[in-house]
Amino acid sequence: LGRQVKVVSSIRNVSPGVFVLNCIEKDVEPDPVEVPDPTPVAQVVKLKKEEEEENIEQKFKDFRYKSSTSRLLRDLKEVQNQPLPTVRAVPLEDNIYIWHANIMSVKEGPYCGKVFHFVMKFPIDYPNKPPEVQILTTIHHPNIFDNYICLDMLETGSWSGDWHAKQIGTGWTSAYTVQSILIQLQ
Repeated sequence: LGRQVKVVSSIRNVSPGVFVLNCIEKDVEPDPVEVPDPTPVAQVVKLKKEEEEENIEQKFKDFRYKSSTSRLLRDLKEVQNQPLPTVRAVPLEDNIYIWHANIMSVKEGPYCGKVFHFVMKFPIDYPNKPPEVQILTTIHHPNIFDNYICLDMLETGSWSGDWHAKQIGTGWTSAYTVQSILIQLQ
């Protein structure tokens, strides 16, 4: 199959009136057929597909940024319009996803009158995911490990088993706002 053969024939005169016909089959290399290189077409198709995926991903990312930015602006208005007496919180001027907060303790005890500085870093998926809250003031407290704050409302359930994550009233919910986080930190 696919074998190309060339038949070579010759006629020889062996004696007067007698001719011998010789036929020989010879394998022949096929003529080169010009086949277009599929690589450029495949690359163009692949590039178009990747470009479409990137466009979809970028549109989704833009939507998430727009959605979370809008929510953070609403939360900022809430913090400004309903200030807590011992709390101040503002986002960075050039990045609404990073907030700094100062909270003064007024409760009696070892922390009375002390001001605590917090940094809240909001993910692009906010309010569907909680912010990362770090305390920058050194404090000895059973729910603070270095600058990590163990606070149930900031958890997504990944630190505990499924049982705890499914409990009503535990973990993060998108109903929480910056103001509700500040109230809990107070």
